[in-house]
Amino acid sequence: WYVTEQIEEEGNDNEIIAKLKLVGEDGNGLLMLDKELAMRVFTPPATSEEG
Repeated sequence: WYVTEQIEEEGNDNEIIAKLKLVGEDGNGLLMLDKELAMRVFTPPATSEEG
């Protein structure tokens, strides 16, 4: 599950970086992006019985 989780996190990071590049230094855009990121919900990975 670790590799799958890392791939997902890398995808999320790349998406956020792309949005930051698009927004640039526009204050309104940064506020909108901040609001969007604040609405994310953490979903813990399913635990396996192997530990």
